[in-house]
Amino acid sequence: GALDRFAQFFIAPHFTESAIERECHAIDSEHRDKIMNDNSRRIMVEKTLSSADHDWSMFTAGNIETLPAECKTRKAVIDFYQKEYSANIMILCIVGKYLLEELENLVVDMFADIANKQVELKRWNHPYTIDKLGSAVQIVPVAEVRDLRLMFATPDLRTYYRSKPDAYIAYILQHEGNEWLFADLKIRGWISELKASAFSPARGFGFFYVDIELTKEGEYEIENVILKIFEAIGVIKRQRPQKWLHDELKQLNEIFFRFKSKERPMGLAQGASVDMQHFPVEDVLYYNTRMDQYRPDLIEMVLNWLVPENMNYEVISRQFHGQEGNQIEKWFGTEYQKKKLNPNFMTACRKALDVESTNLIPPKKNDFIPTNFELKQTEDESKCKIPSLIRDDNFTRVWFLQDRKFNRPRCCTYFKFGCIGLLTGNPTKEVIANMFVNCLCDTLHAYTFNASQTGLHCKFSLAPDANGVTLEVWGFCEKQPEFIRMLVKYFANFKPDPKRFEELKDEYRLTLKNHEYEEPREQMPYYSNRLLTEDRVWFHEQLIDVIHEVTIDTVNQFINELLSAIHVEALIHGNATKEDAIAIVDSVLEILTSARSIRPLFASELKLPREYRIDGGQMYIFEAVNETQPNSAVEILLQAGAAEADNVVLLQLLKQIFAEPMFDTLRTHEQLGYFVACQMRWSNGTIGLKLVVQGEPDPTYLEERVEIWLNTMRDNIVQMSEEEFQTHIDSLLSDKLEDYNRLIELADTFWSEILDREYNFNRQENECEHLRKVKKTDILKYFDQVISISARERRKMVIKIYSESHWRSRQADFCSNYEKMTEQIGDVRITDGLKVNKPRLITDVTTFRNSLTLDCRVKPAIDIRSAGKRYLGSYSSLSSMLEQSVDSKSAATLTANRLSV
Repeated sequence: GALDRFAQFFIAPHFTESAIERECHAIDSEHRDKIMNDNSRRIMVEKTLSSADHDWSMFTAGNIETLPAECKTRKAVIDFYQKEYSANIMILCIVGKYLLEELENLVVDMFADIANKQVELKRWNHPYTIDKLGSAVQIVPVAEVRDLRLMFATPDLRTYYRSKPDAYIAYILQHEGNEWLFADLKIRGWISELKASAFSPARGFGFFYVDIELTKEGEYEIENVILKIFEAIGVIKRQRPQKWLHDELKQLNEIFFRFKSKERPMGLAQGASVDMQHFPVEDVLYYNTRMDQYRPDLIEMVLNWLVPENMNYEVISRQFHGQEGNQIEKWFGTEYQKKKLNPNFMTACRKALDVESTNLIPPKKNDFIPTNFELKQTEDESKCKIPSLIRDDNFTRVWFLQDRKFNRPRCCTYFKFGCIGLLTGNPTKEVIANMFVNCLCDTLHAYTFNASQTGLHCKFSLAPDANGVTLEVWGFCEKQPEFIRMLVKYFANFKPDPKRFEELKDEYRLTLKNHEYEEPREQMPYYSNRLLTEDRVWFHEQLIDVIHEVTIDTVNQFINELLSAIHVEALIHGNATKEDAIAIVDSVLEILTSARSIRPLFASELKLPREYRIDGGQMYIFEAVNETQPNSAVEILLQAGAAEADNVVLLQLLKQIFAEPMFDTLRTHEQLGYFVACQMRWSNGTIGLKLVVQGEPDPTYLEERVEIWLNTMRDNIVQMSEEEFQTHIDSLLSDKLEDYNRLIELADTFWSEILDREYNFNRQENECEHLRKVKKTDILKYFDQVISISARERRKMVIKIYSESHWRSRQADFCSNYEKMTEQIGDVRITDGLKVNKPRLITDVTTFRNSLTLDCRVKPAIDIRSAGKRYLGSYSSLSSMLEQSVDSKSAATLTANRLSV
């Protein structure tokens, strides 16, 4: 049935007047949603500066202004459909569990009536002709960013997918080895990131980009940075194409294809349907890793396009704001200026191509390429589907699960280092901690780049509970132990570089500052976390206020304190044995303890944050203003308590029931905004329902419309047939029982349970058991207790983010507005004389948090003692003896017996 309906969209679409009108408004809403996005604004400037008679120069997104009255009519849409929709230029991809012959028969039967109008596929010349090149473009961004892009005009390089000359050149240019371009520019203090890539937006033409993130100093060294890039291109040219490097890239691509993870059907169908327009059918699943042709002539051809005459460069910086000669781009309002490159600079660029560089040495062979892909011998417990605890002592807790599901030579090895230096929370300490992690990751780039190119990845970050540092390593397992030891050695002995420290501090300040330029809906989690999380959560303004206090000396002092007391919790999941897991944890612990004197953290020091609980029947409003975005947004959060299985499935089922009608009513019909969503909030062992709308109207009006819609949903559930209700349950069951496609997805799920210390590794199965028992009466009762506007236990927080125009016109008397809104909602089922409490405006966050109690966290799903070193009063000496036991299981048994006595 679904496939037949899908086919009818192309065979006999309705194109109703109402649908066309709604879609026009949706297009306009989408444009407003992106109007302050710096990437979208840059793309539109690039289009504007191309040939005016080329299709590429057109306004891609569209809005109400660009849809003339005649284009909005049903006749105009039908005329376009009849002219352009033709079977000979359409691609259909179906992914299913049936035999190919059965799928083919379905397609022929259902899609054969799509007319073949012999439409010819269009192929374009390049929109950047020679007169449009050789220029510098200065663009003023919304956010505080400093970016440089070199844009070279090229043909459509997808034609050469079997040799990939663009990928060969990009790999060399963006290599982060110690003696190459990136390292040279970084040491000079000019850049912090460099990427190279090819892009073909349409048939017939393409671009080769070199994208650079500049430092504060680099913003004033633009021409020197560009000269260095041309110097590197010259080195690649004189070196001539290297077959060993092509073979290395070919080998890597073959490895990636051989051990490619299973794709989700939806993503596979969508990607293949696009790719079939550009690549032979037999290569559609292979084209992006196929590299079986060595074509040095094509490499040299692409290099010959990387010349100053064939280039425009763009600089994105706020320093250009208001300068004489600036223009305003029509559709996004971007301030920019285009200037022809100085002839002397062009000459210098050409000379740079011929410079015999002494300090740029091209990349060497990659020692991280794996060669051993054997799977480890199956252990006795290999049928186990969840991690088992194989060590639990004062210093370490180790979880292990051997993979026998995906059967790939990969492993995920995750560590959480609980650190004493992070336990005393204040904003200065948070800045110091972030600077430590940022400096560490920055230094590691040169050492981890080669590994990342072979599919061996790593990430250091602050732990979600803010009292530790996590190290996550994933990829091919052959060289993973050696890689982990190298990473931990850097972690244990790290000292930041003084010059780079100041550059990274400036980048961190910009990151904090640029939060205010995000879209309102993206800011919602930031505000809710700072309002409702127990401690060690600071507003960005607070961090910016203290960032000047942080010096390299304070960070070095922090590093000395950081690892003076630790607890290591680890997960090893993949192609490994128990012995491998214990060995790598032992080696990590040995590195940490040999670097300095370390004690184990006490269990009482490893505290998890908790969530503030709004009192039943209470409603709070928090208001903020976003001065850079044209849209406003509202988030209604209804707290639902601890994330126990029965509570979770009821709220998830309500979300499942709400999602489609909320989108249909508030976005499709009422056109409140482009973004409308019903979401779950998971935080510190608690859950809640989030109803989010971002759009042009005032946030108070958005809240009103959400509440009015929400009030209709009880009757919808009452009137819902048992069959329809069961469909919702079956759909949620299907989502929960959907199999994992990649090892890392499953490992991340287990790791999330470990970081939360809930250890509910069978969460989905447990929740499905509860879900199968849910009746419609249960949902109605839950709705009346948690969701209904008259619910005694309704715990509501509203976050309103105003655009500047709405903030200026906002009415101060929010209580009277709320009473007016309640009257408009109508029948709110007030029972026992209960009145809806008036909202309380949060004007002081500290006072608000101090007035609330803390919610409970969920107990661990398994019987497990607290992590870290434990003291049990007069039994402390016995406990210490038990901790020294080699057999942790025996120790746990003895402890349990002792406590029982």
